[in-house]
Amino acid sequence: MALEEALPQSPAIDPTNVWHALTQVLDVGKFFRTYCYRPALDLGFSSNEVDVLLSLKVHPEKNTVKALSETVHLSKGMISQAVESLRKKELVTVDHDEQDRRSVLITLSNLAHPLAERIRETCVCFAETILSGIPDEQLQTMLGAVTKLYSNKEKMKSSHVYGGDNTIGGAATAAH
Repeated sequence: MALEEALPQSPAIDPTNVWHALTQVLDVGKFFRTYCYRPALDLGFSSNEVDVLLSLKVHPEKNTVKALSETVHLSKGMISQAVESLRKKELVTVDHDEQDRRSVLITLSNLAHPLAERIRETCVCFAETILSGIPDEQLQTMLGAVTKLYSNKEKMKSSHVYGGDNTIGGAATAAH
């Protein structure tokens, strides 16, 4: 099924405009990572390591591999690799969860806090700058729409609508 056929039939929805808007959002996301992660990337850290550092700084209670994976949208394996690298650099500590010995608790070390704070501050500066001039009402609408887009994507991934094999609804789509 072609994208045009998969979208609701509405004169207001032009699939080309939807695609263009989504690629623009993706570009802003890529720019966010480049801009905010630069302090750590310049020091030789990987993006995944920065994801872990920033997530633990902002959400210290989400300190298991599973919670980090869900927060930063990386696989548990990728999170584990980043955590192990950060542990070797003495930027995180890893302790077994007394309530669930299969789980580990990951905590920023004292050495990591200044770097993690610098990354967080850079992200705050980025957000203030990129969102300047956009009224709160439009921001709330955008955040709600993005949340719904993500939810719809997750539903599509787990349903018959998306087979994971370049099909939508069972019919092959044109590869680009």
